[in-house]
Amino acid sequence: MRSFEAEKFSQILSLLKDKSPQSIGNLSNSLLIEPNKIISVVSIMSKLGIPVQVYGQSISLKFKSDFLDSRIIEEQLSDMCRQKKVYLRTFELIDSTNDFLISEKTDTSKIAVVLSEIQTQGRGRRGKFWQSPFGSNIYMSVKWNFDPREVSPAGLSLVIGLAVSKALWANGLRDVKLKWPNDVIVSNKKIGGILTEIKTGVANELSAVIGLGINFKMPAGSGKNIDQPWTDMCSETNTRINRNDVVACLINTIVSYLEEFRSFGFDAFWESWNEIDFLKNKKGVVSTKDGELLAKFNGITDQGALKIITDTGDARILHSGEVSVRVK
Repeated sequence: MRSFEAEKFSQILSLLKDKSPQSIGNLSNSLLIEPNKIISVVSIMSKLGIPVQVYGQSISLKFKSDFLDSRIIEEQLSDMCRQKKVYLRTFELIDSTNDFLISEKTDTSKIAVVLSEIQTQGRGRRGKFWQSPFGSNIYMSVKWNFDPREVSPAGLSLVIGLAVSKALWANGLRDVKLKWPNDVIVSNKKIGGILTEIKTGVANELSAVIGLGINFKMPAGSGKNIDQPWTDMCSETNTRINRNDVVACLINTIVSYLEEFRSFGFDAFWESWNEIDFLKNKKGVVSTKDGELLAKFNGITDQGALKIITDTGDARILHSGEVSVRVK
């Protein structure tokens, strides 16, 4: 999408979220663009799966959601988040929250958090496409700077998984497990995933860009292309939960866990992971660049690597960058 279209997309969508329906004339006057340009952008919205409808000279957003609201989120941020100077930015549309933070120059003294109502190129681990329907789920990335001489990034994705599991529990979900290295499981179904990318920062620092996708209220049609059992937060709890409240809880928990990780490394989290390890003692298939092998999953090391026993009885240690696993 060209920059002009992306800008007008965001402006039109923002106005429709505030008040729907809107007349084409009002949108044209508010945004100082021609009516035919508005119709063109609305057409793009439809192609992206956003439920906008044109009736004569009126445009409606046929969708109800707890739309992202920076003010509501920021009001709930913890004292630690304020001390660590969390910088929050929300978008109507983005290609990828991770890609944005990787390319964007941010204040290294702050923890940057980016959210979007929709991603056009959301991705998971090993380049897999992440389903990102409009206004339905949580698409968030966090940029955290650290000195590798003080803390090793080994196990960082697992720590984020633990933070997510705690936030889900705080919002009424139970039976939360973590599937090494980056899947969040509820009731034996995937509810979210984590993608952590380490990039060179300034001076001696590195930047961890941590992408998080959590299914909040997934439209049924959007889940048909997911290649494994899935669930969402609203299906797993009988309590009314608000997406902005969940986002604030996630940010608070992640920032707290990141600071504990900075101080103590993965050692402080190994026991907690072991308690909710989805794979432990199960059998399954390990896929590597050299092919597939059958194995029993035997927990994780103190650095967050996966321990397996192959079907031939060999003990092996696997690191997240080289494999994917599935339970049989």
